[in-house]
Amino acid sequence: MDIKPPKRPKNIDFVKNPRIASDIRRVKQVSSTLKPKTAEILANSQLNQKIKEKVVSQVGEQKSPKRLKLGIFIAALLFIFIGSLYFANIQNFPKVPSFDQAVLDQTRNLDSIKENILFAPKKILDLVLIKAGLSSALSAKLVSAALAFLAACLFFVLIRQWVSFRITVLSTLIFSSSTWVIFHARDTGFGSSLLLVLLFLLLAAVVINKKTTGVLAYLLTLMLSLCFYVPGFIWLILAGIIFYFKNIKKYLGSITKTDKFVISGLFIAPLVPLAYFLSKDTVTLKAWLGLPEGITSRNVLNNLIDLPSQLVFKGVDNPLVWLYYSPVIDWVTLVLIITGSIYIFNRERYAILKKSAFMFTAIILALILLNGYEYISVLLPLLYMFAAVGLTFLVEQWFHIFPRNPLARSIGLSLVVFVVVLVSSYHVVRYFIAWPRMDATKEAYSTSQSVTINMENKE
Repeated sequence: MDIKPPKRPKNIDFVKNPRIASDIRRVKQVSSTLKPKTAEILANSQLNQKIKEKVVSQVGEQKSPKRLKLGIFIAALLFIFIGSLYFANIQNFPKVPSFDQAVLDQTRNLDSIKENILFAPKKILDLVLIKAGLSSALSAKLVSAALAFLAACLFFVLIRQWVSFRITVLSTLIFSSSTWVIFHARDTGFGSSLLLVLLFLLLAAVVINKKTTGVLAYLLTLMLSLCFYVPGFIWLILAGIIFYFKNIKKYLGSITKTDKFVISGLFIAPLVPLAYFLSKDTVTLKAWLGLPEGITSRNVLNNLIDLPSQLVFKGVDNPLVWLYYSPVIDWVTLVLIITGSIYIFNRERYAILKKSAFMFTAIILALILLNGYEYISVLLPLLYMFAAVGLTFLVEQWFHIFPRNPLARSIGLSLVVFVVVLVSSYHVVRYFIAWPRMDATKEAYSTSQSVTINMENKE
């Protein structure tokens, strides 16, 4: 009597492995020569052992105490490095240009914040540090650095949902050491707030998909509500609600009444002052919708022409904020983004990223065309997630060519790490060394400082 082996788990495709398939055939042959009961026990034990080995080879490494400690150590080193990029010598570098003084004037007291409620959460944090005795410029820079550091942490958590730990570390390094991210981390403006917008939305999609409840869901709800103070965010959240309506409905149906009450309260409470002040100021309301004053078709056309050039060719034509003739995205990262964007659409595990690419990119591009290069900060995290998937594809292809050669696998990983470190070093050097030493930057900052002095003398 033939004994059929137990059904294999759906998520483990071990039969495609020639070695495991041959073991299954061997178990069947042995089973046919034994008594039924003995054959059944043997088949189950041997086959289950193979299944166990397959599972351990795929996910068991993450549970090893040594590997866990090593992973924590590597992640700690990564974020210490990121923190040093964002906070080191932040008081003196870079200097505050004259146009940033208008931003600082909005955080001198609560009345100035009420006059322009946009980006109020960051302004309030700035004001708290000012009341603690710090200068307005240093306070604004510290808050920007903290928000950018939070963006790096969120990027790490999010991309870990789809790629391996080593790719997570490497892609987070590329993202967080980008010249664009470093600049906004050490700036007095609101670019770091824009970096967080899409990351919070994607994290919300993951939480809803996994039906996560508790403190994480509460904090995320509060953060999403605070993101409404970012101009143009309303369109992104509406798109998210439309595309994920079924998932949101299932999520709300799966949580308790207490969770619903807390989530509703945390979501609505921060919106009350926003709605009040927007109802009194139509100019601010228009800006909140992402519709700037004086926008013309000519401006939109210029922004449309400038965007590809800014991303991959010349960068931003403003020496106060950028090293001109250097792209926002380097060519290595661009290749990874293109590779990842192609690879994503052939893999079901990237479903959330695929949906996000469709629904968010068009809205973000519209905001960039209307408002200019500032909104590149919203798009950048999504592009670097595509780059992370591109890295995953390259590593998988290398391992497919050398499945059992440890030396070749190590060489491949070493090459990937070398390229990532090279890209990261390029961006860091570009910000800390090349940009401040450019003649155009020195001239622009000297002019800016003289304008500031003249304004102060007139006052």
